[in-house]
Amino acid sequence: MADEPDNMVLELLRQIRDDQQAMRREQQIMREEMDDMRLDLTTRIDGNTLILNFLAGLVSDHEDRITALEGSDTEPAE
Repeated sequence: MADEPDNMVLELLRQIRDDQQAMRREQQIMREEMDDMRLDLTTRIDGNTLILNFLAGLVSDHEDRITALEGSDTEPAE
């Protein structure tokens, strides 16, 4: 009977250790998933930035062409 409390304490300590190890594994998995999500988000942002830069170039080119066309139409004929 005298050994039972000691065995119970040891068993509880083992359970705590096992639970902590399981939590560490879960945290590691979550970190890896978060890293994957961050990489995916970065890739998407980079892609959107590329598209927006491309569109800005097209708009700028169109504005220059429209300005040139409007300028040639409004010049008085001599």
